[in-house]
Amino acid sequence: MTRLFAVFMGIAATGCATKPPPNTAASAKVPTVESIVERAIEATGGRASLEAIENAKISYSVSIPQQGIEGTLLVHHNAPNQMMAQQEFPGLAVVNQGYDGTNGWATDNLMGPRVLEGVELETTRRDAHLYWLMDFDSYYPEATVTGKTDFAGEPAWKVHAQSTWDRTDDFFFHTETGLQLGAHTLTETPMGSMPMEIRFENYEKREGLVLATRQVVVTGPVEMITELVEFELNAEDPPEIRVPEDVQVLLEATP
Repeated sequence: MTRLFAVFMGIAATGCATKPPPNTAASAKVPTVESIVERAIEATGGRASLEAIENAKISYSVSIPQQGIEGTLLVHHNAPNQMMAQQEFPGLAVVNQGYDGTNGWATDNLMGPRVLEGVELETTRRDAHLYWLMDFDSYYPEATVTGKTDFAGEPAWKVHAQSTWDRTDDFFFHTETGLQLGAHTLTETPMGSMPMEIRFENYEKREGLVLATRQVVVTGPVEMITELVEFELNAEDPPEIRVPEDVQVLLEATP
């Protein structure tokens, strides 16, 4: 859910993101992109387990240690490709973002309601898929393994990928466990596109899946940490995900 952090991070951040670690020579045979992605899927729990998810509710605590700021993030997913989320920093910002399978939107106390377009819409559509690695090649039709490197102190295969929305992202997967360690990407903020590093940490087994219970997002000098609080699957009566009324007004006004 890193795109949801963009508004607040764009206000707080200055300078440049952490530079990617340099490549190191690979001492073993370089695997294919397909095999790396499939291994990550299996390490997380396997396609059958992931495809059995009809809905999910995920809550996190959020903090920005450098500034003493704390907040919450609540995310709902409905299969196959719906998502709504609310991030709140009490007294500072409330950001809502969603995708109903067709339209993407965002509302916040700084920019008001918006219909998402372009890169924001495409990345939100991807993020609405609870575990989008299962459709990696549909989002990133051009990808290569550039070799073995170090990511956050761990040995990793680096996958350099070109997205269908004309952006390049780098993904890092642990050479031993197969789990995704993180990514280098860009995020859209009120200040424009900014480099972002994402780190997935503290993997644990929850609801039959292996999940990163800690996520660190770095934009410029600002580090935002999310900690998993609650993870629920396949509720009998999940919330309906639909376009909010203030965003629907904007959609109806669009020629």
